[in-house]
Amino acid sequence: MEIEGIESLALVLGVSHQTIADWQKEGLPVKRRGGPGTPSLFDAASCIQWHTARAVQQAKAKAQTPVERVYQLKGNKIENELDKLLSQLLRADAIEPMWTAAIEQARAALDAERLGILDEVDDLSDVREILSVLRRRHEGFLRRMSTLPASSRRVQAGAGG
Repeated sequence: MEIEGIESLALVLGVSHQTIADWQKEGLPVKRRGGPGTPSLFDAASCIQWHTARAVQQAKAKAQTPVERVYQLKGNKIENELDKLLSQLLRADAIEPMWTAAIEQARAALDAERLGILDEVDDLSDVREILSVLRRRHEGFLRRMSTLPASSRRVQAGAGG
């Protein structure tokens, strides 16, 4: 069966007329080259055979060796593991409210601690005794701050996983 014109062959092969023109440069068989006002003539069987051979050749060129496949699978595994890790991270805009709440909580606790320290050292005149009270209260404060339950260190709305 003969096909007349690039547009007709493009319809048969399901491609654009530009693709047919490009394929002609790659060796698509032309039974008779056309010119101005004269369409080219193509043998359908030859063109389909050429198109099939080209597709097979491209598929073979894209085929992976076993070693390339292993590298691809290892890369995919690494990407999946990174995606999993990234999904566990909190966004900065979720962290900021938690950080702000923790700072405000620490500030309030420190203010309360300051008043207690002032009451305790008010009657002391020996610098060593005052320093001892300050050290003890400071260590106690840090211990209390470090042992707060996780829920107390988070903002309910932004606590995330």
